[in-house]
Amino acid sequence: MKSYLGINWKVRIKSKIFWMAFIPAILFLCSKLLVLFGIVFDFTQIEERLLDIVGAVFSILVLLGVVVDPTTIGAGDSEQAQRYDELRGGE
Repeated sequence: MKSYLGINWKVRIKSKIFWMAFIPAILFLCSKLLVLFGIVFDFTQIEERLLDIVGAVFSILVLLGVVVDPTTIGAGDSEQAQRYDELRGGE
């Protein structure tokens, strides 16, 4: 797929993290468009339950120390990243 604005879309659409951000953004956009046409949904109960579930999942991941590097397959770091003694870019 041809790069647009320096983004490698072919790789990006394969990323779970991309979809975790993209899907809620699309749902948010759809809900705002429906409001323009006078259609309003009460998402309060669903939203609270989803937030509880997502919060629990992320809490477990944080406890396990899972931090995903989107440039590698799986949850581990690349061999190159494992050799670093400090963050790149001097941060």
